Amino acid sequence: MQDESQQQEDQEMHEDIQPKYSNSLLATLALSEKFALLHKFQAAVDQSINLLMSRQQVSTFNRIKETVEKSTHRQFNLVYFQQIMKVSPHLYNHKWEVKFDQHELIFSIPSNTVAVIEAQEKPAEQPFAKHIPSTVIHKRERYFR
Repeated sequence: MQDESQQQEDQEMHEDIQPKYSNSLLATLALSEKFALLHKFQAAVDQSINLLMSRQQVSTFNRIKETVEKSTHRQFNLVYFQQIMKVSPHLYNHKWEVKFDQHELIFSIPSNTVAVIEAQEKPAEQPFAKHIPSTVIHKRERYFR
């Protein structure tokens, strides 16, 4: 029963989202293999951050890397993250923190993600508190395409 309601909610959400160039030739063009890989990584990073948040764990690069590599069956490193940030710098907040004399890269997803995507606003410094709503994940995925 819950699966049906979730599917219906996702379907309604997909109907509300229009691709950026929906009425043009660009909407039908396929991504190059390299951009498709970045899109796959971006979706996996989002899911990984959401999973870690649901477990109330900090989203460090090493934790995200492990999950992304398991889900994509590809090696994920900082170079790929830098490429994602170059293409869409507003998708993630990130910062370096020193813990036990070691630097850790911490990720978060801005809480105003939908507004940023729709209006190309500056991302909020405040991340989501508990978990990322599925509508936001889908919207981010559609935007990155």
